[in-house]
Amino acid sequence: MCTLDRAHIRIGRELHRSRERLMAEAAVDVFGYGLAAGLSPIVLIATVILLTSGSGRTNGVLFMGGFVLTIAAICTAVLLIADRVVSAPSDQTLEVLMELGIGLVLLAAAWTERPGRDPAEGGGSRSQRLFARLDGASAPVAFGIGALLVVLPKRLAITVLAGMVIATAGLAITDDLVLDGLYVLTASALVWMTVVAALLERTGHRVRRLAGLRHPVHRLGPPGAAPVEGRSARPAR
Repeated sequence: MCTLDRAHIRIGRELHRSRERLMAEAAVDVFGYGLAAGLSPIVLIATVILLTSGSGRTNGVLFMGGFVLTIAAICTAVLLIADRVVSAPSDQTLEVLMELGIGLVLLAAAWTERPGRDPAEGGGSRSQRLFARLDGASAPVAFGIGALLVVLPKRLAITVLAGMVIATAGLAITDDLVLDGLYVLTASALVWMTVVAALLERTGHRVRRLAGLRHPVHRLGPPGAAPVEGRSARPAR
């Protein structure tokens, strides 16, 4: 009986170590995909333009919401679909999924590397037109542009590939969802960190302004009391 219990404990430890190893390997891959999808000067500039617009706080939060929610929806949907496909008995499932993901990434790279529009034709580049629309954008437009930037070919392909990598890692669904959250946080870090920093800076500025208003009131003291901190009263005329 003792020998059987020890065998069960040893097997449990080995399974736990195997799970930790698979989790760590998948987390490294997912983090790399998140960085590849999130590092974008266009996304950063768009975030800054919205934060400095007339309704900067509202537009910035809505832009962040559209960006984060769209990434989460796409990655989670791909994860659940691919997880169901992997659960089906098939020897070539993993190979087909990986080939599909690689093909999407290659198509995205070809799309981004195609020749740009000649400025002489007028109208400016797509980025310039996007930035011009962001300046003074309404709340629904800010949310929509945040979602639109996610479904651009390169970021969409990386998100799909990340979802398939998570699904084929051989982990439990709870671990898959943790990796899903890791990808979403990493891929959208440039947006939510910029928005949160701007909101905290504005909040700190308001707190300092309130402290500045409170300070002279504190110096004057209650009505009818003598001024404090060595401040002399005005002579009566």
